Amino acid sequence: MMKQQDSATLASLLSPDNIFYLEGNYDRPGLVALLASKLHPRVASVIDEKALVARLNEVEKLNNVLETGLYIPHAKLPDLPDFQAAMAVIPAGLKDPASPYAVRAAILLLSPGKPAFFQRHLNMLASMARTFQAPFIDKLCSLRSSAEAAALFSPDEP
Repeated sequence: MMKQQDSATLASLLSPDNIFYLEGNYDRPGLVALLASKLHPRVASVIDEKALVARLNEVEKLNNVLETGLYIPHAKLPDLPDFQAAMAVIPAGLKDPASPYAVRAAILLLSPGKPAFFQRHLNMLASMARTFQAPFIDKLCSLRSSAEAAALFSPDEP
């Protein structure tokens, strides 16, 4: 089997305009709705916001918070041409009653629902899980701005 080249990277998907530091009380559905509303302008030609939230909520029921504190709500959209993402950093943590782990970082990932993207979708989820280990999330939570957070994904960052 030939490995597909991934042009989408965390650095290409996460920029200061789609990284959000959150305070206050959220639950998982509220967090998903917030990230969907922030990401929707980028995908408005493909899906309306209400349908996007409904699709995410359908898939979200199967998602778990990883023990590192990373939560990755995601969905595949048939007409989406490429990956789209938005990230929330929650320094105080969001307690999820369905999990023993608090959500400290969440990435909403939208992937093209085409067969050619299947492996790329899995590769992106694996890349997120590898990158967002507890020390990395601790570092994200200690930062003060979306620009500082985006810089962590720069290819020039050690």
